[in-house]
Amino acid sequence: MEPNRKSRLLVALVCAFAWGCKKGDEDRRKTEAPTGSSSGETAGSPTELGGGEDPHAGIDMSGGDGANPHGGMDVQNPHAGMDMSGGGGAKASVEVDKDGRSLVGPLRLAIPKSWQNQPAGGMRAAQWSIPGPKGAKEAQLVVYFFGEGGAGGVEENLQRWYGQFQPEGDAKEVTPKTETKTVAGMKVTMTEVEGRYVASMMPGSEGKNDEPGWVLLGAIAETPMGPYYFKLTGPKATVAAARKDFRSAIETAQLKK
Repeated sequence: MEPNRKSRLLVALVCAFAWGCKKGDEDRRKTEAPTGSSSGETAGSPTELGGGEDPHAGIDMSGGDGANPHGGMDVQNPHAGMDMSGGGGAKASVEVDKDGRSLVGPLRLAIPKSWQNQPAGGMRAAQWSIPGPKGAKEAQLVVYFFGEGGAGGVEENLQRWYGQFQPEGDAKEVTPKTETKTVAGMKVTMTEVEGRYVASMMPGSEGKNDEPGWVLLGAIAETPMGPYYFKLTGPKATVAAARKDFRSAIETAQLKK
């Protein structure tokens, strides 16, 4: 065989061998998964990145975080989570103006001097302890303010108050008395209910009061700043002695100028 012909044959064999190796490598790459993937998906696919196909992927819609606007809210009780004990934030005593009226939010109130003012805070705008006659236990007046929107409607709050009492003696149910007045241009709803007082000792706690023969005098004043809730509770004898002064304080309330 001539030398030139031998050289051309050798070159052809080398090229054929090289092409075969390249094709084998390509076939292997097609059948093998990429490094680090056990499912054949390529890095950066929607599944690997947390579900790019699903706009809700990775979001907890159960209410455990901000994804659900109602998450963690107690829609049954608008007072839930509110500090109504007076323990939150700085406490302060009620200011008294030059006419001797107590200043509570936008209101000027004629509170008897014998009622002892106590520092209040949180959702409690003010509070007083009321001494009982002839050794009877004291009563307490608390004024609540939950902001401009209040905490539910007037009727809802009245029903919550009534639900804190159980009937006594031969009574089959509690029988509240309710009336509506206009005071200084404001709508004021006044109420009274008596029985066994079984309200929770603290908002949200399992411990409950158990006070037979108690009375609640209440008033809801719809002020320009929002509703103020007056709740006077205590033994029947103490509340009876304070009834006239309580009604007078509400019915003669004034708005600050």
